Amino acid sequence: MKILNHPLFIIAIVVCIIAEYFYSKKKGISNFAFPETVTSIALISIDKILGLLTGSDGGPMVKWLWAHRFFDLPLEKPWTLVATFIAAEFLYYWNHWYNHHVNIGWATHIMHHSPTRYNLTLGYRLGITRLFSLGWLIFLPLILFGFRPEDIAQCIGIIFLYQFFIHTELVPKLGWLDLFFNTPSAHRVHHSGNPHEYNKNLGGLTLVFDHLFGTFGRESEEGIKRYGIARVMKKKSLWFEITAHWRVVIHRFLHANTIKGKCLALFGRPAKL
Repeated sequence: MKILNHPLFIIAIVVCIIAEYFYSKKKGISNFAFPETVTSIALISIDKILGLLTGSDGGPMVKWLWAHRFFDLPLEKPWTLVATFIAAEFLYYWNHWYNHHVNIGWATHIMHHSPTRYNLTLGYRLGITRLFSLGWLIFLPLILFGFRPEDIAQCIGIIFLYQFFIHTELVPKLGWLDLFFNTPSAHRVHHSGNPHEYNKNLGGLTLVFDHLFGTFGRESEEGIKRYGIARVMKKKSLWFEITAHWRVVIHRFLHANTIKGKCLALFGRPAKL
């Protein structure tokens, strides 16, 4: 979805963040911290620059998979786009699950979860090393099954566009909507400083697959008292945020004496920092 890297869209993101900051300040909500905001904006900027440089067509691998697809879906039919979105939402869930439960996935995704203040700057703080975390491979089988790459990218882009706006404390609980959609309340649970909670609510727009696979969680009446991963943010170092968990992965990999140990260092459950 090329719009996500369009200069006007990036300006719109900045305007939304500034508006949230001043409205939060007016309401007396302490959801911004200067060092964290600076590193978040830096990571977003690096990510957008990389996006502009590398493009969004997926490269030779995507073109090869499309040329060797198993099926030809009726791309002109409306139900095909609906099916594409459902498939993208399903695989987004498993991509997100992977990023939380596999060491090299968490090494990138931890950058999204580290800030201890919850605001819109987290929306596109996605982690700039995701190429090496391999979670993107989860979406590739869709191409072989005949889903057009541009449609897949558009659906994933819509999910990411929506998710930008749920990273806020300004929107209260929304009743029954919090049960079925990834609302700000549901996503606040996901960004809790409690590991038991931040492995909950892994869906994109909806929480359907969280209910199906047992990862749904509701925000308590008291709300979320602690966000992020303080031990990462206390360094106040952008480089440390980028490399913090990669250092753990590399250390475990280099010190493993067996092939199994090296595989677990890469693909086992995330080790503590």
